[in-house]
Amino acid sequence: MGTKKAPVVPGLLSGKVAVVTGGTRGLGLAIATVSAENGATVVIASRTAGAAERVAQDIDEQTGRTGAA
Repeated sequence: MGTKKAPVVPGLLSGKVAVVTGGTRGLGLAIATVSAENGATVVIASRTAGAAERVAQDIDEQTGRTGAA
């Protein structure tokens, strides 16, 4: 069984905010990435601030969005 990527519908989540806990790895990371690809502003919650900042920057680079903090 292979890994499938969720479809991207640009603007689908435009104007929405997704708060993702555990967003630095695994399922949380996948949800954060797909949400951003579909236009949501993503807030990544993690016990490790440095990891959350790195993931936010990676998602910004992948999606062409800005705003990692």
